[in-house]
Amino acid sequence: VVHRDLSPGNVRRRGDETWTLLDPGLARHLAEFSLTGLYQPGTAGYRSPEQVPGGTPDTYSDVYCVGILAYVALTAQWPVDPSGAEDAYFKRLVQQQPVPVKTLRPDLDDEFAAIIDRCLNRQPARRYLDAAELLGALGKSSLDATP
Repeated sequence: VVHRDLSPGNVRRRGDETWTLLDPGLARHLAEFSLTGLYQPGTAGYRSPEQVPGGTPDTYSDVYCVGILAYVALTAQWPVDPSGAEDAYFKRLVQQQPVPVKTLRPDLDDEFAAIIDRCLNRQPARRYLDAAELLGALGKSSLDATP
């Protein structure tokens, strides 16, 4: 299943310190994809390079959007500036690799920073395949998950 709209408005922290995804209305099984026209699902600023007009979102796209969420939360900056005309944003999205998160937050754990940077790779095949693989990488990292 591909969510297609991972953005801050669709992620909530629950009282038990876990997180949940909201708005499954755009979610689709991969076999159901058939996008036509120029409409692109998702929230502006929270799109992957392959979601430029004509592209089809997939599990790699959701991983990219998780990377955006983490990057913005940790740096208060966009990995790729979404401002201005949509076509200019799409051009930047396809051509610019984000500044490594460790450059903006040198205090971050090296493994965690590498995980975020991998999520934000412009090339889908260089990202984690899906949320399960991403969670596996986080689980294998040396991060301390205690609050």
